[in-house]
Amino acid sequence: MVRLARPDDLPAIMELIHSNNDRLLERTPEELETLLPTFWVAEEDGIVIGCCCLEIYSRKIAEVRSLVVREDRRNRGYGRQLVTEAVQEARKRGI
Repeated sequence: MVRLARPDDLPAIMELIHSNNDRLLERTPEELETLLPTFWVAEEDGIVIGCCCLEIYSRKIAEVRSLVVREDRRNRGYGRQLVTEAVQEARKRGI
């Protein structure tokens, strides 16, 4: 299941990003809190196994960032679902 992130997801999101810091830029807890309204998580059996953020820079520019799926849950379509949510949000906002 893919859904908008909640404040209680922040530790799991931080762990996902940190465990992939060779491929992702680090995020501070403050950044994550600010970006929470445009952060999605993939959840399996109540456990956050992936995340993705739409970082909006202006009315015309946004970027998909912090896209990661736990290594043992990859190749199951979670990444695609997360990106689809971010792209739909960008379109909804006219970006």
